[in-house]
Amino acid sequence: MFITWGSKTVSRDLGPDGRRHCPTCECQRGFYKHLAYRVHHIMWLFRWPTGVRYASRCDQCGHGAPIDAVQVRADLGKSPVAWIDRYGWLLGIAAVAAFFLWAVLSDPHPPVR
Repeated sequence: MFITWGSKTVSRDLGPDGRRHCPTCECQRGFYKHLAYRVHHIMWLFRWPTGVRYASRCDQCGHGAPIDAVQVRADLGKSPVAWIDRYGWLLGIAAVAAFFLWAVLSDPHPPVR
């Protein structure tokens, strides 16, 4: 059986975050909300995110500062982390449980009494 595992970094732009002074550019710039997290996986089905970070970044130089995750989720109305990345581990467990249930119920030789 071939088992794969690994991880990847996911980076998403969450929309504008207003205009303000950028200390790196030393002038007024537009800022945007940014999300970055790492997703680990086993066989691409068991998935879980780690290191979820939100930031407000300058649209020119990319430098910025962390922002509050609770506030970002409240502004967006939901978590911007992909559903499969948040609950992929649950799908993996359900698939394994379904396989074992199928194996038990499809046994062609019931126990002899």
